[in-house]
Parts: sequence; structure tokens; C-alpha cells
Amino acid sequence: MQIFVVTAYRWGDKEGHSYVVGVFDTEELAIAQAKLEKEWRGGKYECEVIVMDLNDALKYKNYERIYKIEGTQ
Repeated sequence: MQIFVVTAYRWGDKEGHSYVVGVFDTEELAIAQAKLEKEWRGGKYECEVIVMDLNDALKYKNYERIYKIEGTQ
């Protein structure tokens, strides 16, 4: 089962303050929440959505980013 993890980064800086917004079961719901979080935080936080398998770990893996922070690849 795939899950979609939404993470918010202050000013889009991955080296600064960040937090997990939520984990969702559909891409559409995750992207909608990422956009809502950015709006709710007044644009101070940019969100990213990655897709991964349930019960998998982020360590040592590259995951597909399906919603990217503006200006990143």
C-alpha cells in the first residue's frame, strides 16, 4: 500500500524548521492538504509530498516527490 507524506518547511528551507503535516492514502488528498497548509501558514511554509510504501523507512532511500517546493527539482 502506498502512502503520501506531507512535510512543511519554513520558507521552503530543508535545513530549517520543518514538521510532518500528515500522512494520507491518496495523492489528491495529500496535495490538497499541502496547499491548504501553505495558505493557512500565510505562505511562511512550503510543503512537499512524497510517496512511499506503508511500513517502509525513509532512511537510505530516494523517494518520488509528487508535489515539490517551488524552485526545487
